[in-house]
Amino acid sequence: MKHVREQLELGDWPRRGEGVRVAVLCSGVDLDHPDLVGRVDREASASCCTHLDLADHHGLGTHLAGIIAGTGAASEGAYQGLAPASKLIIVKITQDDRGPEGNVIKGIDLALAGGADIICYGFGHSPRPHIGDPPWVWPDSMCLLEEAFEQASRRGALCIVAAGDEGPSGGTITRPGGLPSILTVGAASGFYGAWINSSRGPYYRSSGLRPGGVVRQEYNPDLQLIRTNKPDIVMPGVPVTAPRSSFLVPDEFEDPRYVRMAGTAQAAAVAAGLAACLLGVSKQDGIDLGPNPGTTAHNLMCHSGRGLDQGGATDFGRGIVRWPVLESALRDYGRDSEFRDQLLKSPGLQLL
Repeated sequence: MKHVREQLELGDWPRRGEGVRVAVLCSGVDLDHPDLVGRVDREASASCCTHLDLADHHGLGTHLAGIIAGTGAASEGAYQGLAPASKLIIVKITQDDRGPEGNVIKGIDLALAGGADIICYGFGHSPRPHIGDPPWVWPDSMCLLEEAFEQASRRGALCIVAAGDEGPSGGTITRPGGLPSILTVGAASGFYGAWINSSRGPYYRSSGLRPGGVVRQEYNPDLQLIRTNKPDIVMPGVPVTAPRSSFLVPDEFEDPRYVRMAGTAQAAAVAAGLAACLLGVSKQDGIDLGPNPGTTAHNLMCHSGRGLDQGGATDFGRGIVRWPVLESALRDYGRDSEFRDQLLKSPGLQLL
């Protein structure tokens, strides 16, 4: 995690997500990992799976939780998460690497009931293999999963989802990452460009498709396409060292407490940790983020992005977000009413 903090230019930052609640919708968590002891609100956490315990037999949930709020206790701080003072709400929506949409919808309700400021979802739903190669076209009408995320955004939560690991072809953003209200995060490979497997935009929709349907654009040239620019940003995600679930048996020479993983799920967790720092500062310093704090945080994150050396907006969106720029944007928002009005009314505004 040290290299992630260096890329984000966090330094010895004094704010660490105090008072912020982050829901992680994934494969559960290792509650006994030293880095996560005391970081999870057990009463608000729950499982939507057949097995009602939170035990993480897959490993991704523990990894994401550690990126966001791990204390680094087992590594003397070397692998401390980005917002170690934030509180985690763990919602187990799967036992493996795929979250059934019904479980995700239940998980969103549980996250909101637990008072989540941020909802982090590390999965994405790709078309079935028989659909063929991208770019893909999705229905303009929202499915139930998208409606649930949309409702969560309207209620003030910042919803962060992984763009998907379907790259490098264009038009590979996975559902629900096409929603404008969601902060869709791809993975960066250093400062040079997007990770080769990170899904690219744009995200195509069409009113000519039935709900739940998705087609290959090449075979449907007559469709009237609606284009959404995604991903919104990219964050470090290749690879990230974070807590290993004790249910994953390490090889002989591997660290039993930590594991390196790569993907847009890790990048989404990095974004969630940075957003928790942002919300923590706003709460502590009394900066009012308006009637919908999640939307305001979403806009601040996007406006603070800076492009990478290689690629374009369909690869990395607004680019990578660094803490000094994000904090400066928050300060400007708090003291400059004209800028605040522009930010709230014009999500396309780019800071200089």
